[in-house]
Amino acid sequence: MGDTKGFVDNVGIEVSGEQAILHTGPEHENSSGGIQGGLIATLLDIAMGRKTRAAFGQDATIVTLQLSVTYLNAAKPGDVLTARAELGKKGTSVAMLRADVVDAEGTEIAHGVGTFMVKGD
Repeated sequence: MGDTKGFVDNVGIEVSGEQAILHTGPEHENSSGGIQGGLIATLLDIAMGRKTRAAFGQDATIVTLQLSVTYLNAAKPGDVLTARAELGKKGTSVAMLRADVVDAEGTEIAHGVGTFMVKGD
């Protein structure tokens, strides 16, 4: 793959530890002037996936089985959004998590719940 950038890099998401951070700009704006909802869902998915990987080991291949998002407040270009996840339940190959996206002032933007699986060889 060489120098190719992945999806996360292309949309501008930074991964720091087990959290996902996005410095939003006009390129993330939807037709209503807010931040596109799918991008907010992506932040949740990344944070939960990282938390799952931490629970099962850094070499684990994690697959999202289910993701549900509740949007609580609008985010706008210029906001810095951070997603953090918590492990709810961990089985032998499946985990259930919850995560929140907040802006720099601590305003809740979205809440998500997800089910993730460790993919076998």
